[in-house]
Amino acid sequence: EITLINAKIGNGNIYEMSIFDSKGDLIRILENRFLHPGNYTYSWDRKNENGKRVPHGMYYCIVNSGKSKNALKLLVQ
Repeated sequence: EITLINAKIGNGNIYEMSIFDSKGDLIRILENRFLHPGNYTYSWDRKNENGKRVPHGMYYCIVNSGKSKNALKLLVQ
């Protein structure tokens, strides 16, 4: 019931890591702060910002530094 997400940060910057559903609606913000270069692991418990479990389906993890944006597909079963 927990999804682990690994991120490699190359440059120190403010990063926002968020989960979105397939419609593009924000589900949850996992991180929003300055990160130093390095490897980070985050866990998502399939809950939204209100603590409610979301249904199975396709989700996207978006990592945005303001300079670049990367996306990762998450299939929740």
